[in-house]
Amino acid sequence: MENFRGKITDGDQIVVDNADGQLYFHGTSSWDGKFEMPSPEQIQLNGSYTLALDDGRKGSIIITGKDIGSGTQWGVVRFQGSGALE
Repeated sequence: MENFRGKITDGDQIVVDNADGQLYFHGTSSWDGKFEMPSPEQIQLNGSYTLALDDGRKGSIIITGKDIGSGTQWGVVRFQGSGALE
């Protein structure tokens, strides 16, 4: 597991700024992860986005799940990496 900080974008639009989350690597090209965000309704399930990490790496992600905590607007968003994270 690797902690990350970065942005989630949809084309040129920033969807989540300063996302904090975790990455899980399964070999050299298979990876997934999760991050927390306020109001996860703005992220579309099965939607394709770009994860741009603060360390300069970038990769495509597909949203695989969203959980909204009870009594709070914050939620956890899960994703699958698509291709390399470089």
